[in-house]
Amino acid sequence: MLATPAVKIADQHVFNVKIPFEGGPITNQRQSGRCWLFASTNIFRIALMQKYGLESFELSQAYLFFWDKLEKSNWFLEQIISTADMDLDSRLVQTLLQEPLSDGGQVCTSSYFPQHHPHGTYDPD
Repeated sequence: MLATPAVKIADQHVFNVKIPFEGGPITNQRQSGRCWLFASTNIFRIALMQKYGLESFELSQAYLFFWDKLEKSNWFLEQIISTADMDLDSRLVQTLLQEPLSDGGQVCTSSYFPQHHPHGTYDPD
């Protein structure tokens, strides 16, 4: 049904806006679960390329991902320490133990890294 001529005529996808390519190389997270980190480093990367007139530039997602995991681990351990006097069956302790270290993140989290871990650049040459 979707391939009928009537549907093709009625549902034409016409685009009149082209977003210019702003710099390479294009980074691809594949299935790493770090879309938030790739999105934010691409925003930073393009701004840095424009500011310094660079044709290509990369930021290390692996470096920032490491620090994200370390910060999350530290937060978890601090929370668990603060519950040391609670029962193991308490709702708070059980909630913390359900997912001690989440895989995902938030784009707003990435604004923390340049201030605390500023050496996340990668030079392929």
